[in-house]
Amino acid sequence: MLGILGAIGDLPPGWRGLAQLILRPAPDDWCQGYLRLAVEHPLAAERTGGPSLTGVLLLAGLLVAGTLAFQGLQWYRGADWLHLALLIGSLVTGGPGVIWLGRRLTRRPIYDMGLVQEKVSRIAYLTLIRLAVFAPAAVPAGEVEARLQRLAAAYRQFNLASGNGLRSCRLTLRGRDLRWLGPLLPLRATPILNTRELAGLWHLPQAQADVPLLERTSARRRLPLPDRVQRGCRIGFSAHQGRTVPVALPDELLRRHLLLVAKTRRGKSSLLLQIAQDRMLARLSNGRPPALVLVDPHHDLAQAALGLVPPDRREDVVFLDVAERNRPFGLNLLDTGLFADRDKAVANALAIFRRQFDRFWGPRMEDAFRFALLTLYEVNQAVCGLDPAGRDRQHTILDVPALLVNPAFRRGLLGLVTDPVITAWWSGYFDPLDRRLQLEIANPVQTKVQRFAGSRAARSIVGQPCSTVDPAAWLRTGTIVIINTAKGTVGEDTAALIGATLLNLIALAIGERARLDPRQRHPVTLIVDEFHTMPGADYEAILAELAKYGANLVLATQTLATLDTHDGEQQRALRATVFANLDGLFAFHTSAEDARYLVPELGGEVDEPDLIALGEHQCYVKLSASGERLPTFSVRLDPPPATDPAVAARLAAVSAARYGRDAMAVERDLQLALAEIEASQRRAAEGSGVSADPDTEVQTAVPTSAQKQRDRTHNRRTKSSDKQARSSAPLPTQATPATQSKGSPRQLALAEAEPDREEVAEP
Repeated sequence: MLGILGAIGDLPPGWRGLAQLILRPAPDDWCQGYLRLAVEHPLAAERTGGPSLTGVLLLAGLLVAGTLAFQGLQWYRGADWLHLALLIGSLVTGGPGVIWLGRRLTRRPIYDMGLVQEKVSRIAYLTLIRLAVFAPAAVPAGEVEARLQRLAAAYRQFNLASGNGLRSCRLTLRGRDLRWLGPLLPLRATPILNTRELAGLWHLPQAQADVPLLERTSARRRLPLPDRVQRGCRIGFSAHQGRTVPVALPDELLRRHLLLVAKTRRGKSSLLLQIAQDRMLARLSNGRPPALVLVDPHHDLAQAALGLVPPDRREDVVFLDVAERNRPFGLNLLDTGLFADRDKAVANALAIFRRQFDRFWGPRMEDAFRFALLTLYEVNQAVCGLDPAGRDRQHTILDVPALLVNPAFRRGLLGLVTDPVITAWWSGYFDPLDRRLQLEIANPVQTKVQRFAGSRAARSIVGQPCSTVDPAAWLRTGTIVIINTAKGTVGEDTAALIGATLLNLIALAIGERARLDPRQRHPVTLIVDEFHTMPGADYEAILAELAKYGANLVLATQTLATLDTHDGEQQRALRATVFANLDGLFAFHTSAEDARYLVPELGGEVDEPDLIALGEHQCYVKLSASGERLPTFSVRLDPPPATDPAVAARLAAVSAARYGRDAMAVERDLQLALAEIEASQRRAAEGSGVSADPDTEVQTAVPTSAQKQRDRTHNRRTKSSDKQARSSAPLPTQATPATQSKGSPRQLALAEAEPDREEVAEP
């Protein structure tokens, strides 16, 4: 094929070259005349010494020559010069012909028995090879003829010196329509070629062949079983050998775990949009819609999905944009109204941080972090228990650093803690430590919490005392939740923290449905694009445990190498867990490293070059349906569904108004919280007469009354009287100068700290 492609590969513009193989099955008895040659050696007669035709012909020739010589002698003696001249002329002109004929008759053909055996052992076809060159009318005929001869010469490579060969001859074109192939007549002169010879005449170039300008594709196409992909969410079609099969994902499959692996801009987002749109339109048997949660780190997918929401579901949309500066949503990880169980709330917060900072995590740091969170939750619980509007004055995780390093602030909060184990930890373990050891314990916690505090977007979300979102309610009502973590705007760490936090809260809400009857568990589909960018999410729990509660994950990633990185850094088995729980795998164009891992997962029906050579919006699919694994098939995706930017903008504005708070009010709350922490330290310093620096307070002058209070707490002898004093303490009627806002989140905590200040001021 290389010579043929080379002959037509450099045709000028407007020229075309054509090479046609016209085939017709050969008669069944086409090889009868050659079977003997396949088993009989061509020199067998000479080797056996049997009768030879050459001797007979030689004897006959001598007899004829003698007869002619005798006749010529008679004519010479009789002076019959005319007949003698004719005889001599005949001998001169006919003698060479007689000699050639004699040699032809006496020569035995020499042939290769192996070639004959190979020829007759395969199916054969009557074959014609038609070659044509088309050129513009202005081109001289000689140039066209030269190009045609060059194309014909390319077929000489198939000629065998010891066997058959191809010979070109002109076609009679008078009255022929070259647009149609004429019938192939079974003439005796028609060449007969077997399948092996035909394969040599026409086959694709090998992968190693270097043919300029040759368009290649090494990605094999495989058709699916039509009856298994004919109903459901249409995603594209599969085409092969002139047949096209529409491909749809069954509804049963869309309620199971799926994984998409693709390089950027290969069609991954298009497939996610098609799945998301199908889930928006789906209805359960009771007529209710399933819940949908879509998390996108790059904004585009979230905006496109928001514009796909059908009209009858636009009231069920929650759009959370981490990059929203004017009206950020609120998410307090210690909100007692959002998390009724203290231990679960604290465990969830710790899990989020540990997933994100697993390489920098230790038991001593975790212990301090845990009791700080428990303390703040207990205080929030007390505040909300005493005041129905107490949720607006709750503490957040941003108060953890101050709780650990500011003794005055800590004393004010511990007055509201009712759990003796928590107070004993502070009084019996943390407070007796010298300042240096306290800071060694607190610093690792601070560095992690400051990831939130140091980001304006993050602290505007997790620093709000009252959460404005409720993941449990999303699941109950079948809400469409679209989350833009805005990695490119707020930064990778902030996007990862907020995204993982929301996913873990949703997972927690799903797990709490275990006590419900299975028929009451609302299905929820979680679509997470670039899920490796949110390593703090507990994907393992969702994949392995929460499917039984109606949850399924649709994950997408650009490469599996990032999963290996997380597995190594965090000592987890995320990649193994993902592939162990998959029911659908969509493999797009990937790297060679990913291809080596994906080929066995696809069942071995494709190989690494297939995956590497896939074009845009093409993928291989491995699915499970009705409890069976289906053969791998190829798909060309449909274009992404058309989205409405106006609808997306309108829904985003509605969600911001409904679930967000004014940015100035949020910032005011954050500033008041900082002011109250400073005020507690300042009041303690004024009462003791020492510097307001927390280090100086602990190291140089510990107030006597505070030490007495610590001893009382440590010895546990006055626990009941302390509780009575705390319960009888009046709520403040007027804010201190440091807390002028009525909705201050720290008013109640400061009021409880007043008795300590009075004790310190005593002479």
